[in-house]
Amino acid sequence: MQVRPAGEAALGPILDALAETAGALLEADRASISLLDPEGNARIGGIWGAVAAEWRSLTTPGARGLVGRVIDAADTIVIDRLDEDETLAENHRRLIALEDGRTALGTPLVSAGQTLGALVLVWKSNRAIGPAERRLVETLAQHAATVVENARAGARAHAARADAGPGRPPG
Repeated sequence: MQVRPAGEAALGPILDALAETAGALLEADRASISLLDPEGNARIGGIWGAVAAEWRSLTTPGARGLVGRVIDAADTIVIDRLDEDETLAENHRRLIALEDGRTALGTPLVSAGQTLGALVLVWKSNRAIGPAERRLVETLAQHAATVVENARAGARAHAARADAGPGRPPG
């Protein structure tokens, strides 16, 4: 059983919608938002356009693969030939091959200087990513990071109120 950090339980549909928006705006075939858990593992919090249901439950130890590379670089990364990328985890390569992924772009979700995860888009064709598309994806990732951080802040505030007890202010 996978346990989501507090505040993220209700985020699934919102992150799915953000992934769908990113995918539609950039005419991608798949889009996903991966979040880092407290141990540094990446798991998909929102996804759109995937054929394989396995993507939804996928957790990548140590945030390897494209998400890990994006997080390590703290920058947007484009992979032009997914089928030739040896750095992807075996389970990722299998799923990408199943869905015929060719080009991928990943960019970090950053809030208050902290990397929360990554937004990843995949196309079934070899595609050149232009500067305007790159800026759009980076802007969408910033919005997604804000949504995640706001949900986490709300959960922390709710927990503080609950810990304070009835009639007592948190703090």
